[in-house]
Amino acid sequence: DPLKGEIGDWVAESWQGKGLASELRKAMIDLAFYKLGLKTVVGKIALTNPASYEALRKFGFRRAGKEIKKTAKGTDLELIVYELNAPDV
Repeated sequence: DPLKGEIGDWVAESWQGKGLASELRKAMIDLAFYKLGLKTVVGKIALTNPASYEALRKFGFRRAGKEIKKTAKGTDLELIVYELNAPDV
């Protein structure tokens, strides 16, 4: 879908807890909806990272499903898929 985009971030442990990821996510959401005109933004979070999916929920993302991805080492990584629609912003 050309009107759907995916956001992602990775913050080094030494920088976590300083609000940087929240600022980054807000900027990416604003860019996606207000500059690029996307209708849906997707975020995929590892099942083992509940803090990150709580962070997406704070922006209004809703759980949309699961995915299994192969890592570079060939192991399965279970991802929870969240979506945010433009009218929800």
